[in-house]
Amino acid sequence: MKNLDPISLLVTCSPQLRLGRIEKQLNQKGFTLGYKPASGKNLTLQRALDRRIPNLYALRYGEIDDICVSLKVQVKKANGAGSPSTIITTKNVPRAATGPDFKKIFIGSKGCYGKILEGVFRIAPFRPRRERFRMTWKNAAQKGVFLKRFWSSGIRPLSVQVRSPRSLLIEIGGEDVIVREERKCLKKYLKETGGTVARS
Repeated sequence: MKNLDPISLLVTCSPQLRLGRIEKQLNQKGFTLGYKPASGKNLTLQRALDRRIPNLYALRYGEIDDICVSLKVQVKKANGAGSPSTIITTKNVPRAATGPDFKKIFIGSKGCYGKILEGVFRIAPFRPRRERFRMTWKNAAQKGVFLKRFWSSGIRPLSVQVRSPRSLLIEIGGEDVIVREERKCLKKYLKETGGTVARS
C-alpha cells in the first residue's frame, strides 16, 4: 500500500500486491477492502483487475470495478510496435461529474488496452464480527418465500450462496448490534417459512 486516507476512506495500491497482504495491512489499521474474490485471496490485485474476478462480498461492497475509484495506466500509442507509451490516470471523482467511466475500459480487459500501474480503491471500516448460517427448507417454494421477505427487509449481508434448490448459506457481519438484529430477523423469517438453521 502506498497511501491510506482514513478521512476519504481511500487507499492507493500497486497491482503487484497480493490481495491477502493488502487485506491484512488494512485490517491492522481498522479497515477492509471488502473484496473476497471467488478464486481466493492468494491472487494479485493485477489479476483481479485484469479478469474482473467476481466478489463474494459484492452485496455489501460491490464488485472490483465499483471498489476501484481510479487507475493509472500505461497505454501504448496506436501507431505501431515500439512507439513510446503514455501514462493516463482516470479521474478520482464521481462518474456523474465526468461523463463515461473510463476505468471500466481497463478493468476486465486482460491488459489489452494498457498495463495498470496503480489503483485507488474505496475502503470501509473493518468489523471483525461475522456469522454464517446454513439454512434448509423442505421444498424450494418455502425457500422462495423466505428470500422475498429477506430481500425486502433491508438486510445487507456479506454474501448469499445457493447451496441447493432447498438450501442457502448466508454470511452477515458488522457491529455487534447490527449482527444481533440481522440474526434475529433471519431466524424469524426462517421460522415463518418452515426452515431450519445450523450456524457455522
